[in-house]
This record gives sequence, structure tokens and C-alpha cells, in this order.
Amino acid sequence: MSGGRRGTPPPEGGGDRAQRGCVPRWPWALAPLLLLTLAAFSPALTAGFINVDDPQYVLDNPMVNRGLSAASLRWALSAFHFGTWQPLSWLSHQLDSSLFGLQPRGHHLTSLLLHAANAGLLLIVLRRMTGLLWPSLAVAALFALHPLRVESVAWVAERKDVLAGLFWMLAMAAYLRYVRRPGAGRYVAVALVFALGLAAKPMLVTLPAILLLCDYWPLGRLRLPAGGHRVPRGSYAPGTLLLEKLPLLFLSLLSSAVTVKAQQAAGAVSTIEAIPPAMRVANAALSTVWYLFKAAWPADLAFFYPYQAVYLPGWRSLAAIAFIALTTLGTFAAVRRPYLVVGWLWYLVALLPVTGLVQIGAHSRAARFTYLPLIGVTLLVVWAARDLASKVPPVARILHAATLPIVLALAAATYVETGHWRDSITLHRRSLTVTGSNERALLNLGKALLMEGKSGEAEALFREALRLRPDSAEAMGNLASVLVGGGRRDEALALDREALRLNPALHWVHNNLGNLLQSLGRFEEAVESYRSALRLAPGYAAGHANLGLALARMGRDDEAAGHLAEALRLNPWHADAHYNLAVIYDRRGRRGEALEHYEQAIRLRPDHEAARRGLAAPAPRR
Repeated sequence: MSGGRRGTPPPEGGGDRAQRGCVPRWPWALAPLLLLTLAAFSPALTAGFINVDDPQYVLDNPMVNRGLSAASLRWALSAFHFGTWQPLSWLSHQLDSSLFGLQPRGHHLTSLLLHAANAGLLLIVLRRMTGLLWPSLAVAALFALHPLRVESVAWVAERKDVLAGLFWMLAMAAYLRYVRRPGAGRYVAVALVFALGLAAKPMLVTLPAILLLCDYWPLGRLRLPAGGHRVPRGSYAPGTLLLEKLPLLFLSLLSSAVTVKAQQAAGAVSTIEAIPPAMRVANAALSTVWYLFKAAWPADLAFFYPYQAVYLPGWRSLAAIAFIALTTLGTFAAVRRPYLVVGWLWYLVALLPVTGLVQIGAHSRAARFTYLPLIGVTLLVVWAARDLASKVPPVARILHAATLPIVLALAAATYVETGHWRDSITLHRRSLTVTGSNERALLNLGKALLMEGKSGEAEALFREALRLRPDSAEAMGNLASVLVGGGRRDEALALDREALRLNPALHWVHNNLGNLLQSLGRFEEAVESYRSALRLAPGYAAGHANLGLALARMGRDDEAAGHLAEALRLNPWHADAHYNLAVIYDRRGRRGEALEHYEQAIRLRPDHEAARRGLAAPAPRR
């Protein structure tokens, strides 16, 4: 099957003449691809968790870090944590916690194996769709080994990318099986795999459109106006193929509606006033072109690209829009090269949910957004190179000589890029180097340094974030945490109150304010702060534990025990909650239950001296 013809899928074993005879078939090409992928991303296996999303997804999420259970399964199926419904991704994190505990190596290994599986499946699917091994291998290798993949693979919280990618590939394989022998059972299999993919990450909503593009090329199922040309055997009118996709489109629309509603409820969708439509369109166009440049030259990648730091001059935005429009028209004009329009539209359509037209979060763009969309551009480039090489022998010789060095260079660049993810401090320092000073990167780095006990460096970063954005409630809350540790409680109190005036929805600042007020002996005010935190985040284990402690110190043991028990239900590994509940049980004369909680506190934190004293004391303690 040549790159310029449409038709039915070739039989197994068809394709390039070079593939016949003594050249190994795809199983032999698969092994080096997988091994090189594992080697390129191997630094991830010695990396830790990072301090963005990983705590909320795994480390501090008791419904995940407790592993698989009936309760965690029910939570995964019903939760809209982080403003989205992604039960399959939650289940994969829970399974990792069951298998590996909170050792990051196992969590990283799962993501890496999923990515390698995606690369292998992409090779197999393209090989079976086109009948061509070497171009399919080239597409799979460029997908697998590109540095733009690192964010999706090396970030534990982005498990949803590689997991959704797995179901994307499996859905394409199921669809090809259906195309070759249509039947209700095979179509149901496509819909089921697609639904599972949506349950991993809603970005798969564009897959029905991609399958429709594949109907045009390479599957040759789309019957266009004949115009004097022979109608391909086994093709269908556009309306028929669109009707065929309606059940899948319904699933996409349902997933989109649930996602938008969940994001709005979580407050993650930026308002029109915050980011006007013209700016969204400009950023979407610039990002679409920027990803192409980074695909060609993947240097200076960063974890976070702040929206407010993106310079959007009119001429650049207009140039980007013009480039996209002209490229689209050009691909449509090249009717004898259907892979051009399919590859380009694959990129545009798959990228659409993350262009920022509906802005989620504070980033302007992210490397992880290209995980599936850039497959289309890679396919376009590889098949165009194949076509050119078939017509110009010197080009063929150049491609044969350059392909392996290019692949190895990308693998080496990916190895280096993965190394930037070894810990939070390295990652955020890299972001600041690439993007310059911006509030988000400064805050992320400051929090990482604070966790390492480097409060002086953290304070300087938080103050710099406030200088860049004086109304940053998050910067104020983080700076207050540093000041409390340094004994500057009055200044910290003022900062916490100002942060909550600017943004009353920061539950963790309410909690921190409660801790500060409790340390000052202002228990009634502290209790009210904790209650405010829990109104915003009812499942906040630390809030329940702190409220329980404050109530216990006020002598309200019944209420205190209830909140401490709830904290332990949410997070059974909270050593101080175990200790404080044991103290209450001791005061009530329930020594047996108290001993159980003292022992659990010591088991969780062997240096918990207060728990050891409580365990050894013969009489109830206050």
C-alpha cells in the first residue's frame, strides 16, 4: 500500500518489499523498541515523588495510600477529586499502593511499563493498519523516546496520561478488528475499551473523530465524491460512518459534560473576566505552534509555563493563526497524500481539549498535553519522508543513515530530561531557569525547600513570589508558615488573615491559622478556623485531627473523640491523632482502647516519646 492511495487494510504480511523475505517481522522490531524505551526513562526509577499533585493523588490521600479495598473502590467510582471523574486512574494508584506501599520506585515503574506498552501497541496497530513495518516502527520510536513524553511518564500524578494512552491504543486495535469483520460484539468491544479510557482520563473524548480520520486513511473506508475516480471497494458514505460513530460520540459528550461540571464545582475553570476570549485564542494558537517547535527541537523544557508570563503580541498570535490555517488548507489540497490531512487533523483535534479555550488551572501549556496529539504529526512526517525517499534516491540514503542517530539522540535527550524529575527541588529550579521568575515556580520550590528544613531560602522565595504578585494569597499563606517556624507569630497571624481575606477558599490556610491560634491559647478562635477548613474540605484529615486536639484541650472530650476518630478513618497513619485519642480514652478510664492507640502511634512514629510515656504510665493521663 503506497502512501498516496486509499483502500482496504492490507493483509497481514503485506507492505514494503523490504519487509518480505529475510527481514525480521514486527515482533523482532518490538523488543529493541521496548528495551530502548525502558533505558531512556530509567532515571525515573530512582526518582521520588514531587510536591505538586503527588501528595494529593497518593502520599496524603488515604483513599489511595491504603491500597485497594471495598471502601477505596467505592470512593474511586464516585469521587470527583481534583475536579474530574477518573476512577480507573485512582484504581491504578491504589493497586500500586497495595503492591509497593509508598516507595516511589514501584509507582514510577508502573508508569514506565504502561508507556512502553503504549509504544509497542502503537507499532502493532499502525503495522496492521498500513501493512508497513518500518514507517510504523519509526512513528512508534519517535513517540516513545521523545523528551516531551517525560512529564507524562516521570510524574506519578500523571498516571492518567499513560493509562488513558493504553486504552486509546487498545480501542484503535479493537476498531481495526471490527473494521475487518464488522459485528455487534466487536463494536461493543470498541465502545467498552473507549469507555474505560474515558474513565482513566477524559481527554480521550476526541478518539471517535480520530477513528473517523483513520476511516479515510489508512483504512480507506470513507467514500468521497468520485469525481471520475474509481470508488474504493469496501468504502462507505460519510453519513454512514458518522452514524456508526454516534454511540462513541455520545460517550464523549457525556464525559465532557461530567468533566466541565466537576471542574466548575471545583473552581478550576478560569472565568472569562480572568482570561478574556481573545487571550485564550491567542494562547491556543501560539501553544499549538510551540508544541511543533518543541517536537522538532525539544530543548529547554519546563514543568510549569505560567499563563501570565506568556507574551501575546498581536503579530505573533496572528502569525500562529495564519500558519495553522495555511497548513490546514495545504493538507486538504494534497488529495493524493491523504496521510497529510489525517496526520495534521489528528494533531489539531486531539489537542483541542487542552488548548486552553476552556482554561483549567494557571498554566498556559504543558508538555504532557502532547502525549497523544503529536502522534498525528509524527505519522505525517514519517509517511511524507517515505514518499519523498521513494522518489528521490539520495533522500532515501540520507534517511537510512540518519534514522538511527536521530532515535538515539532523542533517547539520550529523554534520559537527561528524565533526570530533572529526580526530586522537587531539582525540578522547580529547572522551571525557574527555563521560564524565569514566576509565582508558581517560586512557590513550588519554596515549599520543597521548606520540607528540607531550608526555611531561610524558602522565605526568600515566598517573598519574591509576593513581590511579583502582591495579592497572592497562596504566597502569603506559605510565608506565614515559615514565620511561625521562626517564632514571628504576630506577623504570621496578619499574613494568614490577609490571605483568607483575599481568598477565603484556601482550606489549608484556615487550618494553619487554627494551629497558630491554638499555639496562642485562643482555642475558641482556633476551633472556628478548623471548622471553616472542614466546611471547605470535609475529608481533610489534618483538619479533623487538629480540631479534635483543640476541643480536647478545652475539655470537650466527646466532640474531640469524634473528630479524632474521623481523622483516623480518613488517614489511619496519623500518629498524633492516635496519641490524642488515646489520651481521651485514658481520661475516660478506657485503658484497653488507649493502649491500642498508644501502640499504633509508636508503630507509626517510633520516636513518639509522649506515646511511649502514655503506654508506660499505670494511671490515666491528662
